[in-house]
Amino acid sequence: MAQHGKSLVVQWLTKTSFVNYAFDALLINEFLDAGTFQFTPKWNDANSHTGRSQISVDVTGREVLQFFSFGDTRATLVKDVTALCAIAGFYLVLAFVLLKANVKRFGVGD
Repeated sequence: MAQHGKSLVVQWLTKTSFVNYAFDALLINEFLDAGTFQFTPKWNDANSHTGRSQISVDVTGREVLQFFSFGDTRATLVKDVTALCAIAGFYLVLAFVLLKANVKRFGVGD
């Protein structure tokens, strides 16, 4: 039961963390329409002593995002930016309320 409780806390923190949404949005912006990448594994080939192999794998930016389980559509990018704006708005409202409460409590500005 305690393990299940921890996973709920981690899920909640993931859903409310601005870092998660910002990183996802940045990666989608960088890789979605970036074209094709060539991944080449580095190992010593028996015929070559340069440390590079002759094998290369062509992958698209969308495949990179899917492989690492990030969003891979423009709709996900819009959702991430919307979530970031909502979190920023929440923090601004919270700061305003807390400042108003402190002004009344300490009598500043009377």
